[in-house]
Amino acid sequence: MADATLAQTRNRVLEKLYVLIAGETAEAEDTEIVERVIASVNEDLRENEICYWSDSATPQHLLEHLAALYACSLANDYMDANEAAAFVQANEAKAMFKIRELTANVKRIATPSKGTYF
Repeated sequence: MADATLAQTRNRVLEKLYVLIAGETAEAEDTEIVERVIASVNEDLRENEICYWSDSATPQHLLEHLAALYACSLANDYMDANEAAAFVQANEAKAMFKIRELTANVKRIATPSKGTYF
């Protein structure tokens, strides 16, 4: 299964926030805001050794959970305070749990290992 592009990920985030409906494309201002949040959240996930993908290639099996997590970071920008709080409460912990669960067994190697032969 191919990775989701940055545009696909961004549009899915905006769909979760009810800004777009399926098939629509984000406007320039929304594109900039969402892509900045995707990069920021991914950097936080990298620091916690969870993120192993690039910002422009989201693993398809993580897309829905990551989109929910990114949307939680953007909720205050696109919803009123009560809606945003309810959205974050309903989605943030669940999304983070699934992301941790789905990435727990992924081997991450900073440098290739060298085999020793006898």
